[in-house]
Amino acid sequence: MSLIEEFIKSENQKLNWLQKLSANYPDVTETRLLARADATPEKEPDGIIRPSLFRRSLYFLLFLVTFFSWLFLLSGLRSQPDPLWVYLVFVPFLLFVSGSLLLVNIVKSYNYTIRIDSSGMTIRGIFIAWREIVETAIMRQPQPRNVDRFLVIFTRDGLVRKSNLFLFGISDRKLASVVEYFKAQASI
Repeated sequence: MSLIEEFIKSENQKLNWLQKLSANYPDVTETRLLARADATPEKEPDGIIRPSLFRRSLYFLLFLVTFFSWLFLLSGLRSQPDPLWVYLVFVPFLLFVSGSLLLVNIVKSYNYTIRIDSSGMTIRGIFIAWREIVETAIMRQPQPRNVDRFLVIFTRDGLVRKSNLFLFGISDRKLASVVEYFKAQASI
């Protein structure tokens, strides 16, 4: 059984009954199969991949809108008597949404840099040399309204490192092309 098959089996065991019922099984594809053969990292010449500024800005803008809506509702509570149910429903909802959107911009598990060069990969400050990497893959995990994407790295010591690509605005093919380009540069 290959490393990827073992990984898929372990990920399938982590699924709850609802995910199994809706057939939300993870799809793991090796980067060498996703990469374009003629691709060179023209967009990332130094191999540094960062979270998308557009996505982070969009989430922060949504945070500001919900936060100011929340403030508007609270100021309206003092000036005119509205039904209490409006405040019991909207204020907790807006607090939850604004807090969630703010956390997306602050939480370090989503905001990190991937540095790829001919010596290896650095993810969250942890360097992994190419000689320690056995295989790299992209995993797509279907969710009810979206698809979560992960960069999966299999190392010689049996560790599997899974990095969430939630805020990254890079396509799977482009990321795979960058990984395979530098992997080929290391083997020269």
